[in-house]
Amino acid sequence: MNSKWLDEAFWTILVFFVAIGSFALGMRHQRELTLLNHPIRIEKNEAVVRAWQEYIKNKKSTANYFASKNGTVYYSLACPSGDRILEENRVYFNDEEEASSAGYKKSKRCN
Repeated sequence: MNSKWLDEAFWTILVFFVAIGSFALGMRHQRELTLLNHPIRIEKNEAVVRAWQEYIKNKKSTANYFASKNGTVYYSLACPSGDRILEENRVYFNDEEEASSAGYKKSKRCN
């Protein structure tokens, strides 16, 4: 009697997981078809690029501090420790308060 109950439980659970797997595969296939029929396009807008470059140029000309957009430390413009940060990854700040409020902490190497 106990063995029959285990057999029924096993087959019930197996059918349940096969149904869930089949449903998930069907949903994945549907998403792939949607992407094939309606692909995502990312287009470069030159006006936005120019506006961003102008903003960075203006920000850089008035800034006293900078940090990496991927880092947690800010540096003064005269600090050589920040020289390894690529220009495209730099974020500029006018003062220490602005850098601190953005979540950066002051470099211990350059005071």
